[in-house]
Formats: sequence, structure tokens, C-alpha cells
Amino acid sequence: MSQEVLIKQGTSKTWQASGGDAKVDLAGLANGAGVRGGVIDLGATFAKKYLMTVEIELAAAPTAGTTIEIYLARSHDGATWPGGAYGEEGPYKPGEVAEWKKQFGTPDGILTVTADGSATVQTQTFTVYPNARYVSLVVVNAAGQAVKSDGTNQRVTLTPLITELQ
Repeated sequence: MSQEVLIKQGTSKTWQASGGDAKVDLAGLANGAGVRGGVIDLGATFAKKYLMTVEIELAAAPTAGTTIEIYLARSHDGATWPGGAYGEEGPYKPGEVAEWKKQFGTPDGILTVTADGSATVQTQTFTVYPNARYVSLVVVNAAGQAVKSDGTNQRVTLTPLITELQ
């Protein structure tokens, strides 16, 4: 009798301006600026792999192919953070973003935008491997336009992907 290896989705956790598991306020995030999100505790036992879905609406049409960089700062204890992402929601290293983000290494996701402005939610999904119990979000805007200022349609979701044998 053969077994199947299936993937099931667990309960998602979100960063958003309000109503999520952790706060991140992307409203009006200027080109070249970054923002930190609050901490999400994945639990003492957590999935190895997650889907990270990024949804961001820009205020005006950017140049197609520009990007928004998404980083997960990882912490084994909820107190020690790389890249100056110390687990509190707020601006990320104003004036020093280009220097400090290098401590994260490669972005966990790069949202490559289309030339569509307000009323178009730019969405992309990535596979990430948190490798630590606590994660904080860092978003760096390199799209050439600010994020829409009303705070709606701005969310990052982590959905655990759990391997199951049947």
C-alpha cells in the first residue's frame, strides 16, 4: 500500500494596520523608506514552510518592474533581532534603510509591481522558511511611488504549510 504526501494549510497569521495578529502600518510609506511590523509568535512548535502573501496598494502608478522588498526578521527568543528590527511596529531606520537592511541578507519576498496605481492591489505570494519562533516584518518601498495613505488593502499574511502522510 502506497502513501501520499499531502500539504495542508494551517491557520494564517497577518500583519495589517488594524485587526491582524500584529500591526504594520504601511499607509503613505514613501519610496525609499521602510517600516517594521510587530512580532508574531509562531509557537513553540511551528511549520517549517509558510506561504507569505503580500497585498499592497500604491497611491499612484509606479514604473513597471520596480519593487517592494519584504523581509522577515527572525528571533529565537523574541528579544534578539537582526538588522535593527527590534520587534516593535514603526518606521524602520529612517535615513539608514539601505545600510541596515543588508543584515537580513536576501529579501524573503520581492513584490515586483505593475504600472497600475490606486485601486489596483499589487499581490504576490512567496514560500518562506522562518527558522525561528518569533518573526517581525520589515517592508522597504523601492517602487518609486508612495503606498496609498488610507491604510486599506495593505496586508501581509503567513500561512503554515504542513506536510502530512496518508
